[in-house]
Amino acid sequence: MKSNMARRALTVAAALALAATAAAAANAIAVDPGVQRQGSLVSFGPLMDNGFPTSYKDSHALRLEACITAADPLCASAAGDTYDPDQPLSFPSNFPDEFFYQLASAKVPVPGNGELLVENNLEGAFLGNGSPAKDQQVVFGRVRIRAKDVPAGTTWRITHPYGVDVLTAADKGMNETEDIGVAAGNFSGAMSSRIGPFLKWDPSVAPAAPAGYTGDPGVLHKVVGSPYDTNYIKVEQKNADGSWSPVGQWDDQFSVQGRLAVNSGVEVDAATFTGDDNGGFLDVYASSDAAQSIAVSPNATLGTPAIPMREVDGHYYARIAVDTKIPAGTKIEVVNTADTPVAKKTVAITDQVTVTSAAYDADSEELTIQAKSSDMESGGDAPALSLAGYGPLGSNGQATFETAAPPAVLKVTSSAGGSDSETPVASGDGFAALAPVAQFFVPASVQAGDPVPLDGRASVGSIQTYDWTTDDGTVTPDPNNPGLATWTPDKVNAAATVTLKVTGPGGESTASNTVDVTARQGVVADAGPDQVKTRGQVVNLAGKATGQQSVLWTQVSGPQVKLSSTTTLNPTFTYPKMALPFGAAGQATAGYVLNNEPIVLQLTATPASGNVATDTVRISPTPETITPGTARYRTRGEWRVTGTTDLKAGQTVAMVLGSDPETGQFIGQATIDAAGAFSFKGGGQPVATGTTVTYISSTGGTATGPLLITP
Repeated sequence: MKSNMARRALTVAAALALAATAAAAANAIAVDPGVQRQGSLVSFGPLMDNGFPTSYKDSHALRLEACITAADPLCASAAGDTYDPDQPLSFPSNFPDEFFYQLASAKVPVPGNGELLVENNLEGAFLGNGSPAKDQQVVFGRVRIRAKDVPAGTTWRITHPYGVDVLTAADKGMNETEDIGVAAGNFSGAMSSRIGPFLKWDPSVAPAAPAGYTGDPGVLHKVVGSPYDTNYIKVEQKNADGSWSPVGQWDDQFSVQGRLAVNSGVEVDAATFTGDDNGGFLDVYASSDAAQSIAVSPNATLGTPAIPMREVDGHYYARIAVDTKIPAGTKIEVVNTADTPVAKKTVAITDQVTVTSAAYDADSEELTIQAKSSDMESGGDAPALSLAGYGPLGSNGQATFETAAPPAVLKVTSSAGGSDSETPVASGDGFAALAPVAQFFVPASVQAGDPVPLDGRASVGSIQTYDWTTDDGTVTPDPNNPGLATWTPDKVNAAATVTLKVTGPGGESTASNTVDVTARQGVVADAGPDQVKTRGQVVNLAGKATGQQSVLWTQVSGPQVKLSSTTTLNPTFTYPKMALPFGAAGQATAGYVLNNEPIVLQLTATPASGNVATDTVRISPTPETITPGTARYRTRGEWRVTGTTDLKAGQTVAMVLGSDPETGQFIGQATIDAAGAFSFKGGGQPVATGTTVTYISSTGGTATGPLLITP
């Protein structure tokens, strides 16, 4: 069966733009498939000379390599503005702006609603303007779901090999694109995507996949590899009661492109020179898969021939004698001739830096560092060494720097490109304990005979003991926390003194507070002044009390709020936004209640004995005036509603058909912009009659405006 896959070149710049607008096209969310995931991508191979990984491997040990040419019809990259397949492949001058390690898709008919496309790809591309460029390479896992003919407002559940997605269609249908790993040079990011393990043709279903490939992209076929064992596409639509109904038949026919990796690439780990003006040795370290043919290419500058590298467990090494001075910036090439095309990697030769001594004297605050370079050239050609973050070392490779706090790792760099890191060896006397500083809180005025809480936990430093004293009454320490105590003054005193002394290894400290002790007058509660606040803002309560042993906040009326504390005088809470009607377009909002009442809270102060005192505070919402604009319904099934508000708080405005929001049909929602305007355009259920539209804001405003019904 021939594939109906429609593949289209798409740069990452364009892909990101589409992904950013996907929310406008459909509300989408990936949901828990309900079964444990089995498998993923686990690693990627060495980087090619074009900057991309040679391959990616999944948890089934299946490795797929990059399809970067058009020469292989089973693993092809499309021609385009940046790639002419009739010319030799060259990075970046003649290179595809996108390519794939896996390209998998399925198109499913949705009876009465057109066709649905699902793509599950592992893709390489470029950031910036999307054209091939150094340092702009990205590899990402993509899950894309598109269906342009489904009605706006309908909700769908799509099960596919890499999970389950729930989408609500907008006026242009469903259009979700999830790209994970879009960060230049961070090729491990794709392994956090939903792609993996790789999909391949089901071996139990004839025909078998072409040798060396996961399938033929031109032929639809059953697949295996889903981490959830969902090797199919299932489409379901949400019903009004919240249940789901299957739409059409499950489809297990996929177009799959992927080539089993035979290339291993090569990574040059280091290339260092050891010697002087008369020459020396070049040591080259590389890595790849085991049993590869890795060699250092001939180098005209150094006068060296091709040198094969020795290998143990995928680690490769060569030592090359050179009898000439190595010019600054000289590069070598390492190749893997077992790859087709031959993998090449070019790196600059550096020196090998060794930190021979790193010491820090904590008493004198001096950091002394000594290092050497393997490049022992003399005179002005000798490499210059520097300690990162501090400065250059002397001509003998040594320097001393003053610092109160050295880093844990010191890095010495060379002008010839080498570097080495070392942890300093510290010496000196140990630091003294932090001297304590006594601090505590007590009210400025209290009543004689009332217990007063004292809190010394704001004291800082190393503290072993807390000692409380007073010249009026008694202080009783808390047996469970010596930083807390209760003071009970017994006589009127305009300048009673309470003192806290803290003692620790670093010494001792005292703090005193003077308090006005007045005659006992009973308990007083003050909930603070009434306030006006915009919904969504934080409200700070300004309660006060005297003569109390405890306080308690309770709510009297208004929308329910959650206080940061109910037992302190000055708690906070976030003024809740007003609940809005919602639902599918045309759905009745029965049961919705418009509630814009002020919040009333009561503060109760309770003394040690006697009657309690109470007071209330009213928090009213900031008044909001909504000015209706145009409200028009076109009988072909489209709403256009506009308006403005004088409260520019980025709030949401809901629109309901008719003058009663508690029974009317839901139209839609819009967000207030910086200028205070809002606009809604969308599909809806047929509206035969109606003369008004009611607007309800999440910050409390309401208004009713005229409705125009036109063809």
